[in-house]
Amino acid sequence: MIRHLKQSEVELVTGWNSGWIPSATFALTVYGCRGYAAYVHALLELPEALSNVLFFAYESEGSVQGYAEWRIGRDSALLNTICVHPDARNRGTGRGLLRHGVELARGRGRGSIVLDVLRSNARARQWYERLGFAPEGETLWLRGRCQVGLGRPEAQVLDLPQADAAHNLFGFSSFRISTPRGEHVVGRLGEKYFRLTDTSAVDDTDLHAALAALDPVRELFLLAPARLTPVAGFEVVDSTTRLRVDTSALGDALAGSL
Repeated sequence: MIRHLKQSEVELVTGWNSGWIPSATFALTVYGCRGYAAYVHALLELPEALSNVLFFAYESEGSVQGYAEWRIGRDSALLNTICVHPDARNRGTGRGLLRHGVELARGRGRGSIVLDVLRSNARARQWYERLGFAPEGETLWLRGRCQVGLGRPEAQVLDLPQADAAHNLFGFSSFRISTPRGEHVVGRLGEKYFRLTDTSAVDDTDLHAALAALDPVRELFLLAPARLTPVAGFEVVDSTTRLRVDTSALGDALAGSL
């Protein structure tokens, strides 16, 4: 049986995430932050009609054996997480959760389903590709440090009080830094990383100086399209490949794999 995840089950299922993600990669995700479960609790408080993030549990024999997180976009449904308890693998749990996602996407009028699969999770990628998912692009997960020169940064930090409040609750947050070269969204993961998703941030010395002034200990975590590498001063930790499939085609593939 697949149903909405209950508040009482959040700590149970979110605790499974560390089992399938390598430790170095896990530290670069919100799953590794101390308040991730509190974040899921907050999302579950929203009425389904008002939320673009939905959580479902797979229950069998009175216990939860897997869960999935779906994010409903304008044209597609994103499978953000699918996690199966180790004792329930190879029993159709993941297939059931994915089939339910097809029904969800069809019901919302979304023509495709997308997901990002880690390079370190080759088994999952092979499964998705057998079901018809096709790659669209690769994003590298890079780790480095602020490149700080001499002089005072020309920068403004925006939304930091709100970000601090969120960080106290969830262990991750984001704020903005404006420099002469543009405005950057900066994420924070736990107490160790600043997260950047704009590759123009690599060469913005004012941004680097501002980040070092805010927290000289934090490292940088950069998400960069594979075509732009190598990025000086950064090392590759992992990567993700974006996969996409037509919703109807996936439904047919899943029906044929019964």
